[in-house]
Amino acid sequence: MRDYVEMDMLDYSSEAINSWYKKEEIPVLNVIATPYNTSLVFGEVIGEVIKKNKKILYITNQEEEDNQLIKYIKARLNCRSFSFIRKGKEKTSANIIFINHEAAMDYKDDLELVIYDNLNGYSPYSRIEIQILLDHLYKYTRKIITYSTDRMFLNSPVFEAPTIGGSYPIREPRVLTTRIDLSRDIPYIIYDYLSWFAKINRKVIIYTPNKSSTYKVYNYLASLKDKLKAVIHKLEDDRKDKNIEYLMKAKDVSLIVITNCYEDNYKDMRDIDVIVFNADHRIFDNKKILFFCGKVGLYNKSGQGEVILLANETTEEMEAAKNITRRFNKVAWERGFFS
Repeated sequence: MRDYVEMDMLDYSSEAINSWYKKEEIPVLNVIATPYNTSLVFGEVIGEVIKKNKKILYITNQEEEDNQLIKYIKARLNCRSFSFIRKGKEKTSANIIFINHEAAMDYKDDLELVIYDNLNGYSPYSRIEIQILLDHLYKYTRKIITYSTDRMFLNSPVFEAPTIGGSYPIREPRVLTTRIDLSRDIPYIIYDYLSWFAKINRKVIIYTPNKSSTYKVYNYLASLKDKLKAVIHKLEDDRKDKNIEYLMKAKDVSLIVITNCYEDNYKDMRDIDVIVFNADHRIFDNKKILFFCGKVGLYNKSGQGEVILLANETTEEMEAAKNITRRFNKVAWERGFFS
């Protein structure tokens, strides 16, 4: 394999994965990367499987229209033999089968390769739930790749590829602790942050732990609307709001969205910042925090953007997220991808 300093991260990672695939004796590979990284890293190995006219099961939470891998398969591999199935009991002769986690639990046909993409689109499934699914599929396939922020299989090789899809570090979260009762008030420093973000026309997403908190934060900020000089919206469920979708794309509008929904409903966000309200709530595990960091990094091409964790105390989950983002950036710097 060529040295990574001679090639970009995508080429290096693709070649490393394909090299693993050709080793008969190693059935599982953990590929570790930052959230919202590119799925194109699997283009080369998918091409190898297609040449053999064998099947790949690609498990993803990403919607069909957002899947860049399909465009690659059509254009570069000249392959039309793929399908999206919603139920694992559905039959298909396609070489590449895209499927979600739930449907994959019922899948029982022979496969050459299973790829579990836990990065392109936030999913609520835990590491244990993913391991249970892959244990089920293990008896139907020859090879398995997991694509996640951490390793899924402890006794299998790991390939770290933190910057496949971008040229900037993932944003490390900033922890702000306060003695203020966050069920009743918001510290003044958050008002300062919001005023600054509004002044430079950025988009801010404030994540809360539940619907009650969403209402309280929204009502408080709505009373400051004229001072903040920003458009303020609340999002109470995972349905798309056309007004928010339009404002997210507007260049010269400052927008604050308060929500307790963590789905990836808005794909074209630019210049965003994230504030996690009550970040010490048990619902905010390190996976959610990492995806907030990935969301900021993905859509801020200048490398700007903040992820602020507002809490009464620092939790182990916050520390874990900080350590993981720091580790990603350290590996990328050492390999020369930010120089």
